[in-house]
Formats: sequence, C-alpha cells, structure tokens
Amino acid sequence: MMMMMMMMMMMMMMMMMMMMMMMMMMMMMMMMMMMMMMMMMMMMMMMMMMMIKTMKTTTMKTTTTTMMMMMMMMMMMMMMMMMMMMMMMMMMMMMMMMMMMMMMMMMMMIKTMKTTTMKTTTTMMMMMMMMMMMMMMMMMMMMMMMMMMMMMMMMMMMMMMIKTMKTTTMKTTTTMMMMMMMMMMMMMMMMMMMMIKTMKTTTMKTTTTMMMMMMMMMMMMMMMMMMMMMMMMMMMMMMMMMMMIKTMKTTTMKTTTTMMMMMMMMMMMMMMMMMMMMMMMMMMMMMMMMMMMMMMMMKTTMKTTMKTTMKTTMMMMMMMMMMMMMMMMMMMMMMMMMMMMIMMMMMMKTTTMKTTTMKMMMMMMMMMMMMMMMMMMMMMMMLMMMMMMMMMMILKRRTRRNTRRRRRRRRFTWT
Repeated sequence: MMMMMMMMMMMMMMMMMMMMMMMMMMMMMMMMMMMMMMMMMMMMMMMMMMMIKTMKTTTMKTTTTTMMMMMMMMMMMMMMMMMMMMMMMMMMMMMMMMMMMMMMMMMMMIKTMKTTTMKTTTTMMMMMMMMMMMMMMMMMMMMMMMMMMMMMMMMMMMMMMIKTMKTTTMKTTTTMMMMMMMMMMMMMMMMMMMMIKTMKTTTMKTTTTMMMMMMMMMMMMMMMMMMMMMMMMMMMMMMMMMMMIKTMKTTTMKTTTTMMMMMMMMMMMMMMMMMMMMMMMMMMMMMMMMMMMMMMMMKTTMKTTMKTTMKTTMMMMMMMMMMMMMMMMMMMMMMMMMMMMIMMMMMMKTTTMKTTTMKMMMMMMMMMMMMMMMMMMMMMMMLMMMMMMMMMMILKRRTRRNTRRRRRRRRFTWT
C-alpha cells in the first residue's frame, strides 16, 4: 500500500512538472513570435520609407505594385513563421499527452491487475486511442488551415503579378475560395460520419463519444469563422489597394503610405486574434481531456473528481488570463507605435529624410526596450505564480497523508 501511495505521488508530481514546462514553453514561443512580428513591421516601414526616397524616376503605379509585392511577401513569411510555431506547439502537446497517457495506463494496470478483470484496462486503452485520434484530427485541421492561407496568398500574388483586376478574375478567385470552403465542409461531414459509425451501444462509450463530437463541432465552427474573417479582410485589403492604384495619379504619396500602414496594422491585429483563439482552443481541449481522464480513472463520486480537476482548471485559467493580458499589452504597444509613426509622417513635410529616419529609429529602440521590460515583468510574475501553486499542492498533499497514517497506527496499537 505504501509503495502504491508513493508511486501515485510521484506520478502526480511528474505530471504537474510537465504541465508547467509546457506552459512555459508556450509562453516563450508567443514572445518570440511577437518579437519577430515587431521586427518585421519595423523592417517593412523602413523599406517603405526608403522606397519613397529612392523611386523618383519611375511611375507611381510601379512603385505601389512593388510595395504591395513586398508586403505580400512579408505576409507570407509571417504566415510561415506562424505555421512553424503552431506545429511545434502541437507536437509538444502531443508528446505531453502521450506521456500522461502512459503514466495513466501504468497506474491503471497496477490497480486493476490484482482484483478486477482485464475489461477495465481494455476500455481505458480504447479511451486513450480515441484521444489520440482526436489529437491527430486537430493536427490535420491546423494543417488544412495553413494550406488554405497559403493558397490564398498565392492567389493574391498571382493577381498582383497580372496587375489587372478585372471582373472575370475576381469571380474566379471568389469561386475558388468558395470551393475550398466547400471542401472543408465535406471533410468535416466525413469525419462526423466516421465518428457516428464507430459509436457503440454502451452508455459510457456513447457519452464520451458525444462529448468528443461536440468538441469537434465547436472546433470546426471556430476554424470556419476564423477563415471567413481572414478571407473577408484579405478581400477588403485587396480592393482598397486596387482602388489606391487607380486613384494614385492625383493624390500624394504620404496618404497612400499611411493607408498601407493602417492596413498592415489591421492584418497584424487579425493574426494576434487568431493566435489567441488557437491558444484558447488548445487549453479548452486540454481541460476537457483532463476531466474525462479523471472521471475514467477514479470510478468514484463526481464530487471528488470535481475537486481534483478544479485545481488544475484553475491553474490553467490563471495562465490563460496572464497570456491574454500580455497580448493586450502588446497590441496596445503596437497601436501606439503606429500612431506615432503616422504622426511623424504627417510632420515630415518640412524636415529632411535623414532626420526623420533617425527619429523613427530612436522611437523604435525605445519601444523595443519598453516591450522587453514588460515581458520580463510578466515572466517573473508567471514564475512566481507557478512556484506558489506547486508549493501549495505539495503541502496540502503531505499534510493529508501524514495525518491518515498516524491515525491508523494509533488504532492498531490500541487493539
């Protein structure tokens, strides 16, 4: 019995550690991404400014098209980076889940081998398989999303290359997008059908599968919404750009650049939102899985399971909140930067190009410093919180177990 207790404790501790590690890794990735994005934006701004200065001889249309091309390229790069990060995260999640499952299985086998038949273990294995399948599906979905985005980007690039945004081309692109959406829908339907087919008559299995189904549905809906939003944004941006090219003969360059900056800002915001959504979904999935596992493991009353799960969920929530806060801060910072840049652009009429660029550089440096400081603060906070949580949990567990043992010993001596 003592050995069992020790084993359990060890397992729990290990799990906790894993979770913490994962969270930290995620946070780090997010930070990296933010920094990269910021750098990209700065680079783009610089390039734009340089282009404004250098391309005097060429016609207005060519300059704008080149700018657009550059922007598109940058966007592509960003997307690629995002994909990479996402994939990494997903992989990590998968690994963690696998490890946890292994532990669970081990525990289950130790428990069930003595008294009960092999039936329980097999059901557990089945559950594990289901979870794994779910994870795989998630991965697939993500991949599809990325592919879609890439395709969209390519199409836009093509349209840019042609330089002629006629009604026919527009129609074709829209139809293509529609087709893609249809494909996505079809795939979802197929998946659903597959899941329905695999369902069996037993109560436990049906409930779990239903839960899974619901989760899947929710996920798909979210993805669809995101995709739609992105598409709309892209289309709008394209339209705006085309309009700008058409009307550029009369208007000054300053206005166009500001417009472009604004557009970029919008795009950046969208990306941030996407990231947030993804993170949220992942967290939700994790929570759900944990709950399910707990229920499957401890075949006791709901009260106990709820108690145990609540701790973990609370921790997750805290982390989520922190992340959100960070995101908001970043966004605010970016917005501020953009505003400042626009202001500077407006003020640029009299002063020379060199001075303005210098000023901008200085501003950027300042902003970067600020960001770094903020990040450091946040990280420290996070660490502190984690430590506190860990300590609390360990303490609680220790006290409980010791008291129980003492009581038992006393009773034994009396008899």
